[in-house]
Amino acid sequence: MPAPDGSQATPGLLGVHSLGEYARTVAAVAVVAGFVLVGLTQMGLDWFYGHFGLSSQDVGLNQTSILFETAATGIAALAAAAVIGVGVALAVHRLLRSRRPTRPPPLLAQPAVVCTAIGVALVLLAAFLISGVVNANRSLSDTRAGRSVPSQALAHGEVVARCTEVWWKDPYLDGLIGRPQGTRLVYLGEAAGVTSFYDATTTRTIRIPTEDIATRSC
Repeated sequence: MPAPDGSQATPGLLGVHSLGEYARTVAAVAVVAGFVLVGLTQMGLDWFYGHFGLSSQDVGLNQTSILFETAATGIAALAAAAVIGVGVALAVHRLLRSRRPTRPPPLLAQPAVVCTAIGVALVLLAAFLISGVVNANRSLSDTRAGRSVPSQALAHGEVVARCTEVWWKDPYLDGLIGRPQGTRLVYLGEAAGVTSFYDATTTRTIRIPTEDIATRSC
């Protein structure tokens, strides 16, 4: 639309068409990244529980539970990366544009800006995945030491491992477990009526019928 002086008015910083293209790109990346994140989460959980002779299914985790567990965190991480990527790209290129005498097209209409936004978003996602590896190794160390794994608000594939005092109802288990009543074990999960614990003292994984025990948090 012509300006009052007869020249063409320059669109704002955000071209609607360009913003829509960016949103479609982010949506496509989000779908692919979602599948990748679920796959990596499954591998990470199997890696963690494999150190104790278990699989994720042995502690009550399956594809559906893993999907729901990672969905909220994954969506939040992707959305945050996309928004921060746009913000950083706009800030950098707006600063560079202010030094030029001419008025270029809207920032998001420039391929360099979109590429910068996507690059920043990918770096943030990579940092998010690396943090998951660091948290997994810390969780493994805590569990092996007999400590509860602290809650991780932004974890992808958060593991459950908490210090638990265990009593068993059947005296036969006294000799089988070889530990006194009320002993402290690390609870790992339950599936098909069997509860799995890790004994940091003997470095053994113990699986006990759930109906035969009573537990209390340490």
